[in-house]
Amino acid sequence: MAAEKAPRVRADAPVSLREAQKTFTRARLLQGAREVFEELGYLDTTVEEIAERVGASRGTFYLHFPSKAAVMKEAVASWRSSLQHFTASLPAGHEPTFEELRAWVENYVELYEQNRLLLRAWHQAVVVEPELAHAAVEEVTLSLERWTDVGLLHRTSHRDERSDAEISTQALLLHALSERFLALWLVHGMPVDRPTAVREIARSWYSTLFGESPPDV
Repeated sequence: MAAEKAPRVRADAPVSLREAQKTFTRARLLQGAREVFEELGYLDTTVEEIAERVGASRGTFYLHFPSKAAVMKEAVASWRSSLQHFTASLPAGHEPTFEELRAWVENYVELYEQNRLLLRAWHQAVVVEPELAHAAVEEVTLSLERWTDVGLLHRTSHRDERSDAEISTQALLLHALSERFLALWLVHGMPVDRPTAVREIARSWYSTLFGESPPDV
């Protein structure tokens, strides 16, 4: 793909123009990084390949990002933003029906599938980059906090005798298992029947969140 050229800016140009060029170059490097990560994975991607993708030099890359890990972290920012949007879309103020939860899971699976190549690279990066492993833990923590904010991670029925700590821990465990399942299915190609998978993920979450089995579906 031919690299898009940034507008040429004179050395004496106003600061706003120089900043515009800097912003343009940074955005191009970020987009190029995402493309290379999706094609090669994190482990096989080099800074040189990212820079070459957009017609820049290795030195230019380091003017904008301190490391490959740093640009990986920013490359998944849109994914994290989408997760926040999805959490906000959960029904607030009342216990969602099983069908509402199933529809939410279906949309989440679709989003995961759309980003599966980037997430493959992210999973590789988390294993070898301590700073990204820390970021992954923070993201899970924030996700559970958002679920709490919309009123899902607490006892919703007098029949539920679990403590809030037990509910949160069970939700964390199920979150990890769900992410691993989605990676095996959507990233690594494990054969799974989609409607069945969506239904069973939703059933598992319903039982964990509300302490009771969902209605027969």
